Amino acid sequence: MLERNAGIGAETSSRNSEVIHAGIYYPPRSLRAQLCVRGRELLYRFCAENRVAHRRCGKLLVATHDSQLAALLSPSTGVIDAHALMLALQGELEARGGGVVLRCPVERIERPGGGSFRVHTGGADPARIRSANLVNCAGLAATHLARWLTYAAGYAPPETYFAKGQYYALSGRSPFQRHVYPMPDGGWLGLHATVDIAGRCKFGPDIAWVPDVDYGFEPEKLAQFLGFIRSYYPRLDAERLHADYTGIRPKLYRSGEPVADFAIHGERTHGQPGLVALYGIESPGLTAALAIGERVAALLAEP
Repeated sequence: MLERNAGIGAETSSRNSEVIHAGIYYPPRSLRAQLCVRGRELLYRFCAENRVAHRRCGKLLVATHDSQLAALLSPSTGVIDAHALMLALQGELEARGGGVVLRCPVERIERPGGGSFRVHTGGADPARIRSANLVNCAGLAATHLARWLTYAAGYAPPETYFAKGQYYALSGRSPFQRHVYPMPDGGWLGLHATVDIAGRCKFGPDIAWVPDVDYGFEPEKLAQFLGFIRSYYPRLDAERLHADYTGIRPKLYRSGEPVADFAIHGERTHGQPGLVALYGIESPGLTAALAIGERVAALLAEP
C-alpha cells in the first residue's frame, strides 16, 4: 500500500465528522445505501473485536422551519475514533503480510503490452513496482492517477471535483449527547453538531467548491456558521466557538448537479484486467469502508 503523505489517512479519512452513519439519506439500492448499511454493521463488529473507541450515540434530525416535521431519531448512528480505526486496519494489513510505505507518491502508472502494471513512485527513494493487480483508491487524486492508463473504447475515468468544508469546535461541556443534524438540503447534510469520542462538540462542515486542495481555514465564515447553527440551537454562545479544522471531499458532481453514487469500477467497466478504481468515495465512505473492501475483493476475484 503506497501513501504519499507522512502518515496514514491524512486526507479524507481523517478530515471528517467521524460519524458512523445509519444509511438513511441515500437512494434505495444505490451503492451508497448498500455499502453504508453493510459497512455499519461490519464496522461496529470490527471496533468491538479490535477495541477501537466508538459509541452508538444516536442522532436527532431536527426541523429548522415550519415546512418540516419536528424530529427523527436515528438510533444506529454512532461516532468513532477515525485514527484508531485506521491504525487497527494497518495492523490487520501487516498481520496478513502486507505493508504501508509512507512518503511514497505515485508519479506514473504504465501497463506495456497488457502485462503487469508498472507503478513509478517518487519521494526520497524512487522505485518501479510491478504488480498483476492494482487498486486505485487515491481519493482526491484517483482521477489524476487513472489518466495514466488507456481503457476500452467509450470509457474515461470520471472527473473528481473538490468540495471543502470547515469545522468550528465548542469549548467547554457539550450541550448534546447525540449528534444533531438539520434536515438535508440536496446533497448536503447540513451544518450539523457532532459529539466525538471524548465528548467534545463541533459544528460543520459547510460546503464550498474549490479548484485545488487547500486546507486553509476561513475565519470570515463565522457569521454564516452562527446563522446555520442557531436555526436549531438558538442559545449558542458565540464566544465558545473556535476554529478547528477543514476537510475536502472528492465528489463526482458539481454544484447544482444531481448527487452521484459511489463509483467502483472493475474490468467489466473499464476493460483493464486486474484493476479496480474507486472514485467519489466521500460520506459515508468511513462507515462503508469495510463493505467497500469486500466489493473490491470480489471484483478482483472475478474470472
